[in-house]
Amino acid sequence: MRTLLVVVIGLGVLMVGGAIVVIGTVLSRLNNPETIPVKPGFVETEISIPAGAELVGVENGDARIVLRLKDNNGPLLILLDPRKGLEKGRVRLREE
Repeated sequence: MRTLLVVVIGLGVLMVGGAIVVIGTVLSRLNNPETIPVKPGFVETEISIPAGAELVGVENGDARIVLRLKDNNGPLLILLDPRKGLEKGRVRLREE
């Protein structure tokens, strides 16, 4: 009889723990904007780059796409949102 009581309490603890994990996972996914699905049908977007700039490389990731450019003023990084195709920002690299 005592063994049955221990098993029932143990299973109850496992169920409560599992529910906490499921609820925590759902809440973390809802609060993370990178996991929000985007509608299919990605449209063409245009991004302005400096005149005479040369594309040196592209780095692709889940959170952003980085275009590495080189122009007369030096290296330039353009950060893009891969889900929406919009420019997130620019970083100009300068020597000290």
